[in-house]
Amino acid sequence: MERGLLPGALALSIISWCCGLAAAARTRRGIAAGARTLPAALWSAAIGFPALFWLLTLPDAPPFGMGHAAGNGVLLGGFAATMGAWALLSCVRWDNAESRAAGTSMLLSLAGATAIVTLLVFKQNRLDALMGVAIGWTAASCLLCIGAARAGSAVAPVLAKGTGFVVAACAGIGIGALRDSMMPGSRGGTWSTLMAVLAATVPFVILLSALPAGLAAKRMPIPNLFGLADDDQSASATRGWQLVLASVLFLLVAQLLAIKVADKPALMFCAALGVFAGAISWRLTADAARQNVVPVLAPLVLLGAFIVSYRLMQGFGGGVMLLGAWLAGAVEEAGGGRREAGNSASTTSPPNHLTTLLFFGAAAMLYRLAATRFRLEIDTLELDEHFAFFGLLVGAALPPFLARLMAAREISPTNLMLRYVLCGAILIAAPLISVMLWGAKAAVVLTAGAALGLLLVPMEIALPHAAGFFALAGALAVAEWTKRALPLYEIARDDKSKLLMLITAVLVALMLAVDIASRRRKVSGQ
Repeated sequence: MERGLLPGALALSIISWCCGLAAAARTRRGIAAGARTLPAALWSAAIGFPALFWLLTLPDAPPFGMGHAAGNGVLLGGFAATMGAWALLSCVRWDNAESRAAGTSMLLSLAGATAIVTLLVFKQNRLDALMGVAIGWTAASCLLCIGAARAGSAVAPVLAKGTGFVVAACAGIGIGALRDSMMPGSRGGTWSTLMAVLAATVPFVILLSALPAGLAAKRMPIPNLFGLADDDQSASATRGWQLVLASVLFLLVAQLLAIKVADKPALMFCAALGVFAGAISWRLTADAARQNVVPVLAPLVLLGAFIVSYRLMQGFGGGVMLLGAWLAGAVEEAGGGRREAGNSASTTSPPNHLTTLLFFGAAAMLYRLAATRFRLEIDTLELDEHFAFFGLLVGAALPPFLARLMAAREISPTNLMLRYVLCGAILIAAPLISVMLWGAKAAVVLTAGAALGLLLVPMEIALPHAAGFFALAGALAVAEWTKRALPLYEIARDDKSKLLMLITAVLVALMLAVDIASRRRKVSGQ
């Protein structure tokens, strides 16, 4: 059964990609040049950064040894993210709800297919490859999403959703890879394969339920469950029915997997918990966006669902719950009311609280993955609890700071790239310093702080998704490279001081470069 499930999941994702592409392009009218709304430099950087990382990791085991799985994963994730963004900008009509919904499902299908291909291609070091895919996708999408938001393109929220989904899928599959030895041998399957099937199922059931949802909305209109505008009741009914039908199909698949493959009734429970938590969070965030307030209860709903599923099936339940919540995230993008044609500014629409919440869930899942992956190293360290608390504070402070750094207005492309490099250096330096000074516990708890930092970002900033990207990037860095940084905790205090001074000098130099570029821009503008 194992041999059939994984290729079947890949086939499901490819079918979803093709159907989403066809449905999105069906209403296209001369928008093939949409990809040109972003500067060529951003497209080049989106491909160049993963390729540069791939080259830099070659010395680990040249040219394609076991130690190069992370580099190959970064290259694969960066290429897939760039291809998905290009398809969105070339095929989707952003003033059409159906085309926008199909484009969202198309990107999620590509994200699921990329994670599944990683499982099929990499027989060893799968976890490194999965983390590499998530890192490469996040890096490429971050560049393109920020550029799209600055250009006023409506593609930015969809790119953010794709990033959150691929990170959640890779983290869930990674937990499955760690738990594969627990699978009953008589069933002939693995935990990672089960998670891959569920990741492929989410966009497929969204697309499959689109047509019957429209017919059901005409015959049996349901109340405005998700807080859409009064003049968009038809879209509200359609999206409501789509979520209901997609949830039923997703739960049926989860039940089949629970009975026929996993023999774990808790799998169905976690899937249902995620579906309900996602739907409730959607309603709460929609009300908050309409009233222009921060949703206080919605994070508690999603966090409560994650806490309940956190220990079920030894961490696997959290990933299942999070994928179930993504049903609401995929449907919600097309339910935000009509948008202007062309490159309507997404920054003028209500802030996308639900996407931020799903970023929060993905970061929490990365925390679970990192804590499981490095449990032996963590258990052997004798650290005081306040060291871990320091990591929590650092993680919570980084996303707001980096989001405000990238939200500066009227900056040149060169300055934007310098700021991006500075943010990347800070995201690498923060966990490195945490491990060196406080040990692995503080570094792992830093991922929980990153999730907490997402809830502290003001929703009125110019780039509402930037904080989510930076939180996920920092958590991914911890989940992938903590083990390599652990020897720094054992070095002498003098050596720690020298290394700390070197890292500080590099960061200060980058900050000065950013400041000088900003001042020159202001002077030339005057």
